[in-house]
Amino acid sequence: MKSRLSLGILICSAWMLPSLSPAEQQVLRMEASVSPSEIFLGETAQLSIFVHGYHPDLGAPDLSAIPANITLISQQDRSQHSIQVRNGRQQITRRSGRTFLYRVEPQDTGTLSFAPITLQDPKGDPIPIDTPTLDVKPIPVQPYVQLWVTAPTNTVILDEEFDVSLFVRIRKPPPPLEMHTPIPDAPHLRIPYLDLHPGEGLKSENITQLLQRFFVRDGEAFRINDRVLGRDPFGGMFAREDAARFRLPRITDPEDNHFYLYELRTRWSADRAGDYTFGPVRFRGNVITQIAPDGNAQQSDIYAWGDAVTVQVQPPPSRGRPPTFIGASGSHFTIETFLDTQVCQVGDPVTLTVEISGDGAPNRIRSPRPETLAPLEQDFRIQPSPIRSESIANGRRFAYIIRPRHAGTLEIPVLEIAYFDLASRTYKTTRSDPLPIRVNPSEELEHEMITTVPTRGRIAYMFSAPPGDLPPAPFDWQRPRTSTLFRATWHIPLLLLGPVVFLLSVLIQRLPTHIPIIQAHLQRKQAYQDALAQLQQSNHNAVNILRRYLTLTLGQAFAKGDVQSMHNILQRLDMKQQDRDRIVEILTQTAYSGRNETDSNQIRKIIDTIAAKHQQGKKPVLFHLIRRTHCVLFILLSALGVAVSVHADQVSRFEERRSTLLLMQSQTTEDFARAANALADRMDQGDRDPVLLYNLGTALLLAEQPGLALPILQWAERRGATSWNVRRNMLVAQRMVTQNPTLQLPWIRTLLFWHYRITVSSRLTAAAFLFSLIWILATIRRFSSIAKWLMLPTAVALMLFSISIAASVYAEHQNEQDWAMQRRQIQGIYELHHEEEST
Repeated sequence: MKSRLSLGILICSAWMLPSLSPAEQQVLRMEASVSPSEIFLGETAQLSIFVHGYHPDLGAPDLSAIPANITLISQQDRSQHSIQVRNGRQQITRRSGRTFLYRVEPQDTGTLSFAPITLQDPKGDPIPIDTPTLDVKPIPVQPYVQLWVTAPTNTVILDEEFDVSLFVRIRKPPPPLEMHTPIPDAPHLRIPYLDLHPGEGLKSENITQLLQRFFVRDGEAFRINDRVLGRDPFGGMFAREDAARFRLPRITDPEDNHFYLYELRTRWSADRAGDYTFGPVRFRGNVITQIAPDGNAQQSDIYAWGDAVTVQVQPPPSRGRPPTFIGASGSHFTIETFLDTQVCQVGDPVTLTVEISGDGAPNRIRSPRPETLAPLEQDFRIQPSPIRSESIANGRRFAYIIRPRHAGTLEIPVLEIAYFDLASRTYKTTRSDPLPIRVNPSEELEHEMITTVPTRGRIAYMFSAPPGDLPPAPFDWQRPRTSTLFRATWHIPLLLLGPVVFLLSVLIQRLPTHIPIIQAHLQRKQAYQDALAQLQQSNHNAVNILRRYLTLTLGQAFAKGDVQSMHNILQRLDMKQQDRDRIVEILTQTAYSGRNETDSNQIRKIIDTIAAKHQQGKKPVLFHLIRRTHCVLFILLSALGVAVSVHADQVSRFEERRSTLLLMQSQTTEDFARAANALADRMDQGDRDPVLLYNLGTALLLAEQPGLALPILQWAERRGATSWNVRRNMLVAQRMVTQNPTLQLPWIRTLLFWHYRITVSSRLTAAAFLFSLIWILATIRRFSSIAKWLMLPTAVALMLFSISIAASVYAEHQNEQDWAMQRRQIQGIYELHHEEEST
């Protein structure tokens, strides 16, 4: 046993001894190959160099002496191991090295020799190499393909968009294949500017999305650059990537109808000045050039070159540049100013916000220069640099701190900025609107101003009131909100959501039961058409045609000749007794006698009668579905939503600022009457904003017209959410009307008018949501009983909101009808005060 174990150890040692010996020293040498070995001038080839026995101290091969543009693409280590057994002896061979891959672009025609390629070993001796050669052919002159790149102009401005178009002109195939595509094998287009990397100064549209619009699987197409479809997921690890194919738009060349013209248009812009080159472009592939004697198309390998086009990008010209230039180029730039308050004291810090927006590059908008803000220095102290700068949609926002120098009704003056208009190629100036601001002395408040509880507005102040009465709540200086109550863009979809879900669930549940009905209807229709066609072809087989028709439409009872079954089936069709007897008689006589001599016209009348009975008894499939959905509530609520007033806020900014300025400057009863008339002008233009209604009611109240103020304030409460200010002024108006200084709003009002704490638009949104929720719960209840506990509270909430909306809509229409009379009264009060002032 020990001898056998010793013999095994000896054999294994002899087998492993060669593998444990040091590897043979590899001889340094290089191998080079080029692919392809023949190209046209302008194309590129790949040079591969493998260095046997490479180690990092050697560096990379030196190719600087080769007359060509050579770029290193990649390099990687590669090793090989082989084991050979000869005459019972094992021989292990290890080879390692490094592969260098280069892209070669020759500069001239002829035979390019890749010599010398130098690389020295550690002793300083050159490593031997066999250098390959590359045959570079001149670009052939051929009449089949031309291509070129164009741009609409050679000079553009920074951030200005411009188009670059590639045109490929290919001769049509010879007759009789002139309507056939000339490029059946998808030739290759090399368009270098489509593969530009971000950060190179150019910005383009999404090239991938652009090419996806032209992507096709087969047919007439081009291969563009190195874009591929990706590996086949079922092709295994050796699956290759197929080149993507793109079908470019094709027209017949208007200058020569023997050619097709293909175009690829891309849009670009540049954010850095400089010269940008698009191209050159190359074409390589097969084109149909002639027709063989046997009628088959013959193709030729065509190589074509298209020159590049250069676009120069420049900043806006310095000549004629205004001092208020903000650095942006584009169109339709605007400037708007906003204040964080409408009333302040002398020396108080006020935030002035300047918004600049337009169709251009927002990142190029600079903060306004001191020349732009110079008009402010007459009435305000201003910091020259903004305290905050941020981006907004299509522009930028800058915030400044200003301090009023003196008291009074001041005005933020008109500010102007300049930009370079790309359409007219000139500098244009745009201006802001003035902003009013009331500045009080810093020592004490004016006699008319008394500070009170803050409201939802930015500034709240009180006017003095008659002795023994409450002072009115202040005006609301918020920017007007939208006055649209019903928004079709999202109220209608919200209303339709629930019924659509319910109808779909019913349809999905009921459709399987109606499929046999549909199939039977189609079968009867086809049987009727076949019977008529057979009757026209043959008159001697009319009874068999009738029997076949009745069998297909009414069942197998007519094929067996069962008389009682025939009578029962025809009776269910509601046919007359004599018609039933006639049909049964015809079928039974021919069945027993074997004769088939019945008139074909009579048979056709019978078939028409039965088809008409089928048609009368058939109900549409959707009839059963719609009948179960109880759509009456949906129709009523939708009609209620459409009936809601849809007044849009169409008043101009000028009228808004004018009325606001009049309110701020008002001190006497006549001033408030004038301000109320200006607010009424905005009402005449269609503005129904709750803030406008509240300010109008307050102005009428201060103009000593409580009878007119009270319905206007009630209108404001219904349209917008009620507030302390609205209720306060309504109470003041009622006290003035009733001459009762201790009058209070009734407590029942809180219980009955709770919904006035929510705007009509919000109530309508809640009702639409609850309406859809009921339908969704009804859908869930068809499959589960969990939703039934939520149905009742949801229905009660929907009923409450629906009643609230209906009451508001009714009151809205009443207010609209009464507004004409109220407007005449307001105009009369204004004219009366105006005449008194004139006198």
